[in-house]
Amino acid sequence: MYDLKQIAGTLKYGQFDGSKRKYIIAAFIAITVICLTLLIAALAVFIVDYINSAEKEPVTLAAELIGMSIAFCVLPILSLFLFLHNEKSRKKIILWLQDAVELKAFCETLLTNYYCAVDELFAKPASVKIRVRFKYKDKRYSRDSGYKDKNGYYKNDYQRVWVRYADKYIRILYSPKYDEVIVLKKPVDN
Repeated sequence: MYDLKQIAGTLKYGQFDGSKRKYIIAAFIAITVICLTLLIAALAVFIVDYINSAEKEPVTLAAELIGMSIAFCVLPILSLFLFLHNEKSRKKIILWLQDAVELKAFCETLLTNYYCAVDELFAKPASVKIRVRFKYKDKRYSRDSGYKDKNGYYKNDYQRVWVRYADKYIRILYSPKYDEVIVLKKPVDN
């Protein structure tokens, strides 16, 4: 079985860094604790301010409290969303690794995306969509990065991580059971 630290990404989900899971959990906990502490401090300041000031109306205080609550709750919610998305990807990758076979493949650039004219001027692609061609059990396969969602739109097809693998021979793990391709970080042995 392969270690998640060896994986650069999957064609379906894009870049994946299995070595940073503990940092993601620690960052989520730290962001949540900091935001909740700031929210409690802000609530205390507003309550003291309201008690000391006879000019403020209760509606003003309520608006300030709701605004502060939203401001300090958005960041933990966003970080929770990112954490859960990473965990979903991680569980699927572990499932795909159960029957994965290591193969040599050629990774070609299908489309290049430039963020600005300066990138294009210096031929520095911001992200690319790739196609991986490989042979498994004497049959040729070709898989593109990204996937179609339920509405028919492509997701995760352009990724910055694929720039370093494009137009080169690479090492992949192919899961025949799930028909998924995982790109390994280690280079091809010549």
